[in-house]
Amino acid sequence: STYSMAVMALVTIMPLFLQRSGGFTTGQTGIVFALAMLIGAMGQPWVGRLSDAKGRRGVFIVGSVLGVATAIVAGLPLAPVWISLSLILAIGILVAIRSSVLALAVDFAGQREATTLGFVFVVMDGVGALGAALAGVVGDFQLHYAFLLAAGFSVISIAAIFAVNRAR
Repeated sequence: STYSMAVMALVTIMPLFLQRSGGFTTGQTGIVFALAMLIGAMGQPWVGRLSDAKGRRGVFIVGSVLGVATAIVAGLPLAPVWISLSLILAIGILVAIRSSVLALAVDFAGQREATTLGFVFVVMDGVGALGAALAGVVGDFQLHYAFLLAAGFSVISIAAIFAVNRAR
């Protein structure tokens, strides 16, 4: 899933970018990473409840659009503090919508919840690893280009949701 590729691209390149281009120490980088993951983890129950009440597709689309916007800001030539804040938000938002993504997959598949979740995790982690690899290739040119790549992956995932919705 391109959603997972976006998350993995951001998570993979963020520490390298912060240390190499931003001058962050290892400890500072760890704090930024922890904040991003903590925001995402704390947001998952809230986003899950919201997607139960308002609909999974809408929550996924809004979260992905916010992820796209913040990843694009991270790809701009800004001061490292602004880029780190953008990355915290981008990763936090994309991690927060993960519960909605999983529920969307279960809704789509129907009755076999455990099988579906097992398959979805394989796809998310396996395909997501490709996102990390591609971010590394793009990052060889400029590290911040990987953030734009992640934004592109999120745009593709939004388009895929619209395509699946039309097909149903």
